[in-house]
Amino acid sequence: MLDGTVHLTDHHGHAVTLAEQAIDAGATTLVAVGGDGTVNEVLQGIVAADGFEQVDFGVIPAGTGNSFAKNIGIPDIETGFDVLQHGERRRIDVGMANHAPFLNSCIAGLTAEASGRTDSGLKARIGVAAYVLSTIRMWSAYDGLTLRVEVDPRASSHPAWSGPVGLVVVGNARRFSMTGGEQANVEDGLFDVAILEDPGSIELSTDSPLDRLGELLPELIRLHAPTLAITVEHDETAQFSLDGEMQTYASVTLEVRPRVLRVAVGESYEPDGIG
Repeated sequence: MLDGTVHLTDHHGHAVTLAEQAIDAGATTLVAVGGDGTVNEVLQGIVAADGFEQVDFGVIPAGTGNSFAKNIGIPDIETGFDVLQHGERRRIDVGMANHAPFLNSCIAGLTAEASGRTDSGLKARIGVAAYVLSTIRMWSAYDGLTLRVEVDPRASSHPAWSGPVGLVVVGNARRFSMTGGEQANVEDGLFDVAILEDPGSIELSTDSPLDRLGELLPELIRLHAPTLAITVEHDETAQFSLDGEMQTYASVTLEVRPRVLRVAVGESYEPDGIG
């Protein structure tokens, strides 16, 4: 039997305040009931209250995509409640984009723009497919970004990459994959980074767009790093999606805070990301 207090959110950002207040009041477990956006807001509250050592974190997947919940072995609501009572607790990494935290990924480029423009009514009707549909609709008209990506910019010698991109995915609990197995190692202190260069050479047909997306995989640049710096060239800004929460940056430093969040995970969760 679970014992606790239920708080309902009524506006964007409300869960941040509620989480911070709960920690200040002495809570030892916080549970996010919702999708990735709600999970991210509760995480923001934990960061604001410096509550990593105080609280365990749990997730009941009741949103549209529920990507983070799936990545920690919680595919549905029933499993979520069972994990809260009986699940193993693991310490996982948290990503920081400047001062904003994320668990799944930080994304810039086509899918970030599409996510920001996806209609909430469409999401309610068809779920996660709404994001896919928005991406396909934007593909032919998307101009891309020109970015500079520096790996571990604090080091005296570090690789850098720059040029036009269609997509950058900085994965923490999630890696970029078109073929399943999206969970990344979220306990290794490293980001799983994928850069898709200029996508203009690949035309997505209207009859089988999802099949054609598989053609992108050979074009990806893969990196692993604890720290990145991404700069939008030509004095421009770009939208970055942090677990679906939109931020606008001209430049952003991304850092891993290794194994700081204690999370209740399901039986199918594999720390090395193979599951």
